[in-house]
Amino acid sequence: MHPYILHLVFFSAVSLSLSACIPVLRTEYLSPNWQGTVIDSQTGMPLQGVEVIDLYSQQSVKTDQAGHFELAALTRQFSLKLPVASMSRNYQIEIKFADSTLTHTDSVRITGRRLATTTEPTLFDIGHFAIVTTTRNAPFLLEDGGQQSQLPARFISDCGQPLQDAISLANSARFYQKLWQQQQHLGDVIIEKAQLKRSYTWAFQGWLFAGEQCFRGQYTKSQEFDPFVKSFLQEADKYLD
Repeated sequence: MHPYILHLVFFSAVSLSLSACIPVLRTEYLSPNWQGTVIDSQTGMPLQGVEVIDLYSQQSVKTDQAGHFELAALTRQFSLKLPVASMSRNYQIEIKFADSTLTHTDSVRITGRRLATTTEPTLFDIGHFAIVTTTRNAPFLLEDGGQQSQLPARFISDCGQPLQDAISLANSARFYQKLWQQQQHLGDVIIEKAQLKRSYTWAFQGWLFAGEQCFRGQYTKSQEFDPFVKSFLQEADKYLD
């Protein structure tokens, strides 16, 4: 072999060997970015000072004068030559209500799903979330085949937080659906279909999560609860096209 070719082969082999030893530094996003605006459904006014907590990173912020909040993703620098496979998982934020007497719960948790580890940032935007005034004993109605049925109160008490969250998100989505259908404003805000779709998207996620979490290992209760979950998913699906 020609000496120049031999040197070139040797140099290339050394370069490849060294590059294999040098770690590749990358940023890993352990949680999504969150943002949104919290408003009062009665007045359409933004709610300042509402606490919002990222339940994964435990970071918390309070809404500003415009009712807006942002929570940055939790990141780390990771040294790895090849990307690792990642499973999807649920992430949640919790919005705490200052006046819990106006709603059926003290807070609402919003669930989003994505890969547990990724090198690409993810933004979960909840848009305008309206805190809808309801009483703690207010019935929650669902429609199935043109017939209305009431969600049994025992499901709400037995399941707890996941189902209470799903109901809060459904109430917010239905509130926007009514305004959009009647072409009404919320304060100075014009209700557009994009906001309606976003509201139903998060409500859809909430009911999926409740369907996963409620009555695990309780076959009979799970079978009784499942039709109610499917009823709301069918309602939401009309606005998710």
